[in-house]
Amino acid sequence: GSNRGAIDAAMNTAGSVTSRGMSTGGVTGYNEGSIKDSFNNASIICGTIYAGGVAGSNENGGSIKGSYNTGAVTGKNHLGGNNTNASIANSYNTGQVNGTEADSSGFSQVGGISGYNKGDIKGESYNSGDITASGYGVGGITGYNYDTGVVGYVHNEGNVTGGTFYVGGIAGYTKGALTNVYNTGNISGASGAKYVGGITGYALQNISNAYNTGDINGSQHIGGIAGYAKDGTIESTWNAGTIKGVHYLAGAIVGSGSSQYIAGIAGYSKDGKITNVYTVGTVSGYSKNYGEISGAGNSTITNAYYKTDTGYKKSDDNAEYSSVKDFNQAFL
Repeated sequence: GSNRGAIDAAMNTAGSVTSRGMSTGGVTGYNEGSIKDSFNNASIICGTIYAGGVAGSNENGGSIKGSYNTGAVTGKNHLGGNNTNASIANSYNTGQVNGTEADSSGFSQVGGISGYNKGDIKGESYNSGDITASGYGVGGITGYNYDTGVVGYVHNEGNVTGGTFYVGGIAGYTKGALTNVYNTGNISGASGAKYVGGITGYALQNISNAYNTGDINGSQHIGGIAGYAKDGTIESTWNAGTIKGVHYLAGAIVGSGSSQYIAGIAGYSKDGKITNVYTVGTVSGYSKNYGEISGAGNSTITNAYYKTDTGYKKSDDNAEYSSVKDFNQAFL
């Protein structure tokens, strides 16, 4: 069904919701109104696109607040859409989300909160369910964050497994800014996957106040924060996850290149800035063009540190600090 009014404290406690068509949800299939303090425990099975635990799609002007889903969600692709001027806040998902088939362009656009986002996702929303899809654009919070999309004060705890392009702990692909976000889930792509990151696989905007502790696995353009970052600033971020490439090339802050462009912060960073960052995670799976800080990319790097066998080294001037105390004083 569809909602253009107000739904408050709705409960779908068990069973399943199954549809051969599109826009299938545990509370409503299509929302242009408000949904508040509601939940779904039923499994959602959609025959095509726009499947969601609370709403299959949240359209222009729609709002979802203080609501959650625990049921498994299965559909082809575009599993949940948060459209322009729509918002999701203080909501969470713990159910598994599975996109079974990519669209004609190869995209899945699958996420724990919304498959794609053109509106706002914020207010301490989170995902702890495992997310799986075979196509491009798979994320713990959203698979594809458009340039109008705002994502902030959210986190992901679930493991995310995507296809061969654009996989991230928060967003698989983002054109919008990501701020005050973190990921603790393990992030991986299919064999030969490119653009895999702890926060996002591919970024065209700023990333700030973010961290990753999950393990990241892929083949090219792999980073603890971003697999690929262009034009924007990566600021006040850190990584403690293990970054592993299947083939070659790696760096501690920015790495480059059959495994290539692998690093603790950004796999490849172009025409932007990286500042006030550090990585203490290990980076492995490279064979040549290895750089401790930058294997490739032309972004400006300042106040960036990486862990060595004997301490913490600053990329700007190679100063090394042997203790955590000394490192903290230098970094701050």
